[in-house]
This record gives sequence, structure tokens and C-alpha cells, in this order.
Amino acid sequence: MNATNSQNEQWFKAIKEWELTIGTKSLLLKNAEIAPYTKNTIGVTRNIKGILIPKSTQEVQSIVKIAQKYKTPLYPISGGKNWGYGSCNPVEKTSFILDLSKMKKIKDFDPELGNITVEPGVTQQDLFEFLKQNGNEFMVPTTGAGPSASILGNALERGYGLTPHSDHFEAITSFHAVLPNGDYYKPALEELGGKRINKLFKWGLGPYLDGIFTQGNFGIVTEGTLLLARRPESIATFFFSLKEDASLEGAIEAIRKIKGELGNNTGAINLMNLRRVLSMVEPYPRNKNNEQVLADESMINQLAKEHQLTEWTGFGAIYGRKEITKAVKKVIKKTLKPYVSRIHFFTERTIKVARCVKYILPNFYKNSFKKKLDTLSSALQNVSGIPSQVALPLAYWKSSNQPDMKKIVNPAIDNCGLIWHAPLVPLTPKDVRKHVEIINKVCPEYQMNPLITLTIFSEHCCDSTIPLLFNKENIQDELNAKACHDELLKKEAAEGYLPYRLGVDKMKQMINPDLPCWKFAKALKESIDENQIIAPGRYTPYQEVPHNKEMASSNDSMLPDIKESILLERA
Repeated sequence: MNATNSQNEQWFKAIKEWELTIGTKSLLLKNAEIAPYTKNTIGVTRNIKGILIPKSTQEVQSIVKIAQKYKTPLYPISGGKNWGYGSCNPVEKTSFILDLSKMKKIKDFDPELGNITVEPGVTQQDLFEFLKQNGNEFMVPTTGAGPSASILGNALERGYGLTPHSDHFEAITSFHAVLPNGDYYKPALEELGGKRINKLFKWGLGPYLDGIFTQGNFGIVTEGTLLLARRPESIATFFFSLKEDASLEGAIEAIRKIKGELGNNTGAINLMNLRRVLSMVEPYPRNKNNEQVLADESMINQLAKEHQLTEWTGFGAIYGRKEITKAVKKVIKKTLKPYVSRIHFFTERTIKVARCVKYILPNFYKNSFKKKLDTLSSALQNVSGIPSQVALPLAYWKSSNQPDMKKIVNPAIDNCGLIWHAPLVPLTPKDVRKHVEIINKVCPEYQMNPLITLTIFSEHCCDSTIPLLFNKENIQDELNAKACHDELLKKEAAEGYLPYRLGVDKMKQMINPDLPCWKFAKALKESIDENQIIAPGRYTPYQEVPHNKEMASSNDSMLPDIKESILLERA
């Protein structure tokens, strides 16, 4: 029997055993069923061979054991809302997707100590509804990905948000995971009988192993426990405008002081450049022929004047008792005063009062005021731990399709073009200015608008998110975005500004297998997953093992035959 026929038989056996394990309805093989999983905003193409949808940890264990038996690669996703980084798509070109979105258990909620355990399919909205039904004393760790995004998925990518626990992995105390051999991992404290204390103390006992399940491929996390931030007595948002671009350095020092002195009484503070703010309030600029164009300085200045915007706009949140937030407001106002032209504070009450304008000046409210208040309300919701889609329209800025914000939107399915460039930058005036100069220089060279958000989550460091937006119906536009991303990675790396997370298409590019850290990761991966079953290539150096070479040469031609025979058998 030749290699192709042998492999063909292996695929057939794996699929048949999976069907017996999870049922035919949880194993998708039709092209129409697989197609939504191939959609993404970054413009990559992957040969996704099928979708497995387990409903329990036990089913995940069975799936992994079968995959190991037949040397079949799996790529786990929590929900696939990884927009701008690859969505559902694997790192390597061929794989079965292990979709964990149906695993939606929420359990072991401790309202006294504020911890809760969730499975990968639990979304921001799911957790919000659960907490609302159980006293509404705690806040959901929201992100810009919106209500349908996974809680665990974001923590596993070491993501962050704007609520008091802005570092979402930091708030995780414990993971359970299925290992490449099908064994079930629990941290040492729990294995020793300390289940409750394990959920409260992050570092456990002995080597800290939970961390290897983040940004890696050493196991499939099936549940995680996180500490929740209590909903404070008072929540306020504040918006401020820097006097001019030259005020940026002083503002950075002021914000660093605020974060250092006020701690958890403030969440992460965002600084957005003028073009980024305009992308929230204006359609993409077009010329007289209705063609999309790169906005020039005269156009930007005119729009800034119309919307009363300066070169930089800031946004943050204040948490605490009423007397504390009152004092914090004074400190923030005093600290930022030398660098801002205006600063405003908003609470839910002030927004409700402002809406009374519709009864006094209905036309003014409808034409000029309502949109701003809606934006303020959505921003306040987000920092209050209430899931919101306020950030998602950005992905549609250059798209031919515009979202219906009354529904849950999906930029990948809607064919939006978005690549995130997300470097970490030391929080010094010199470094921030150098980073901004690189973005402002490189992006226009590739016909990309330089949209900058600096998210300052500590007094030491900030993450800068640069959305490279393109029209997926325009091939040249997509090529420009990808080339721009490559150039930004190169120029920023030369200054030491490296990304905190990577898209599936950049992991090989950024990982140097000759460096000791990556050699160690590779050795660790090969020692526990010799056949590269779980997410090959994900944040670890990857070298094809012999069975994968056979698959690469024969896979595309033979798999349709397997699918056809199994689908006919089902019918």
C-alpha cells in the first residue's frame, strides 16, 4: 500500500471514530459548513478540512486521543472572534478546527471572594447575563471585540481591556487543559486537594505551568478561573483634548504619574490621534469620482475644525466610592491641566440629564447631539463591564459593506479588511514620540491612514494598536496593507517596539528557531507533542514530521474523496 492510500485510510478511520465519539451533527465536512470558518479579515487562505464541535471536556479528550492515534492536526478555537489576527484560521495551511464555542458552562461562582470558572465558549454577553442574574455586583472584563467574543479566548492571547482588571491574563488564577496525549491537566494545588485555594492563588506550587497554555500550543484549555472586579459605587469616564501635537510628551509624563499614583482607581487610559478619532465619526474620505483616497493634511484639518478636535484625544475611566472618585477627578484635572485644552467627566447620570435636551431642542438633539451621546453611553458601558459593539464599526471603515449595529456584527463574515499591528512601547516621552513618527512615516508610504491608539495600562509600558484597514475587493489595497505591516514590524523591531501578540500569518516570521528561548519552546513542544497534533506552528517553531510531509503532498487531492464517501454514507 503506497503512502497516499495509507494516509487516506488513516483519515477515514479518524473521521469515523470522531463521528462515533461526538456524533455526525458535531462533525462538519461539507464545504458550505466549513466556509464560514475560512473567513478572516487579514487575507489568508487555509485548507480547513473539517470542523469538530465538542460539548464537554470528555469529548475533547476523546477527540485528541483519536487525533494522536491517526496523527491528525487539530487547531482549537474558543469562538473564532480573533479579528485582525486570523479569526478561526490555523497557523499551518491544513488542519481540522476544534471549535469549543459550544462549551458554555459557568460554574463555581463565589460571590464572597469574587472568582468564577468559565468554559471557552462563554462570551462577554453570556457572563454579563449570568452576573446580572446573580446580583450584578461584579464587572465583565470587556474588550473591543464585543459581546460575542470569548472571555477565555482573550485571556489566552494575553489581551486586555478598559475595566479595573485591564490585564485579562493577570486576572486568571487557574487553567484546566487537555494535553496532547489526552490526559487532563489540573494545577498542583488542586491535584493535592486544594481546589478552592487553587482558584484564588494564581501561582500555585512548584513550576508555574498554567502560563504555557497562553500564546502557545501545549494543550487545549477547557476551563479557566478568573478573579472579577467588583462593581464600584461610582464609575465615571473622562475625555480630554491635548492643546497641540507638541503636548504629547508632557501628557505622557502626566498620564504615567496618574497611573502610578492612582492605581486601580483608574482603568487603562487611551490616547488616540486625530485620524483615529475621525475614523469613528466620519466615513472614509473619497475624491470627486467617489474613489477612496488617503486623506491629506488639508482635509484632516478641515474635518478637525468641523468636529472641534485637536491632534490627540484621551479617554479613561475612574472607579471607586463617590468621595474617592471626586478626589481622583481633581487629581486628574490638575495633573493634565498644562497639556489639555479641555477635559470633561461623565457619569450615567450626566448622560441621562444631557438626553433631556431632546425635549427642549429636539432638532439640535437629533442632528448634532444624539450621536455623540450614544457614543459616550457606549463608552461608559464598556468601562462599566457591560459588553458593547462600540469599537467594531472601525473594521468596516473601508469596506463596501456597512454593519447593522442592531445585530451582532462579524467583520470576518462581512469581508472586512483589517490587520492589527500592536507593538509594546516603553512609556517615556522619547519612545512614544519615536513610535508615532514611525507610524506617521510608514503608513502613508503604503497608502494606509496612520490610525494610532496608545493604551496605557501601567506606569511603565503601553500597547499601541494600529489598525491597517483595506478594501478586500481591491487586491492592491490588500497588498499595500500587508506590505505596510511587514515594514512596520521591521522598523519598530529595530527600535525595540515588539508586538504583544501576533496574527497567524506572522508567527513564523517573528520566531527565530535558532535563539535559545525558541529552542526551549520547540524542545518542550516536541517532548509532549511529538506528532504536532495541537495547533502546529502556533507561537512555537515548527518542523514538519514525516507524516505531515506525506499529507502535504497528497492531502488536497484525496480528502474530497474521503468527504464524499462519508457524506454519501450519512445520506
